[in-house]
Amino acid sequence: MTSYDALDRGQETCAQAYARALDVWGQWLRQWRRTGAPRALQTALICKRIASEKFDVWKAELRTGRSSRQAMRAARTGLSLDKMLHQIRRDERASAHAAI
Repeated sequence: MTSYDALDRGQETCAQAYARALDVWGQWLRQWRRTGAPRALQTALICKRIASEKFDVWKAELRTGRSSRQAMRAARTGLSLDKMLHQIRRDERASAHAAI
């Protein structure tokens, strides 16, 4: 699923999920600093792990998007090369026909 698909359906993008996870992690860290409660620290550490996982998902999505753009660019380049080869062959046939 790409970010654009998620936006069309009103769902959260990977970048938004990562930002939300960072926000929640920060809230639990502030709670731990205020209270010193061990449970708040445990929750903050879990939120840190979740934020890290969300970041990895976002990074993978970016890589996938980049590779798909590169594949499309390569396909367009290949298509234009194919057109050029076709034109060259046509020109060769026309010149060979003119020489006869």
